[in-house]
Amino acid sequence: MASDLSGLGLVVIQIDGIHMDEDMTLVAAIGVDVNGDKHPLGVVEGATENAATVQALIGNLVERGLDPAVPHLFIIDGSKALSKAIRATFGRDAPFNAARYTRRATSWTACRNRCTPR
Repeated sequence: MASDLSGLGLVVIQIDGIHMDEDMTLVAAIGVDVNGDKHPLGVVEGATENAATVQALIGNLVERGLDPAVPHLFIIDGSKALSKAIRATFGRDAPFNAARYTRRATSWTACRNRCTPR
């Protein structure tokens, strides 16, 4: 939670909440660099996967060197809190894929915004 992220060359960031019990949710972020290597980026604890908890995680990542001006593809579930926090930090046009999880299978939606750097 304190290491410098600026030199990792991250292109993809996956963020999701993990419900530990009824009173605790962990929101975790994993990054993928240009070589395809995965890097654990951070985790925060909250009562739920709400906008404040997610914003705390994203704020920590930015403080540690994740540049909001550099395009990243965010992979998230359908959580409104996740998309709200990403757009608040990285701009309204930040590209993300939202995954919809079902008991039978996982289906990925198409990228909602342009996923190519401008």
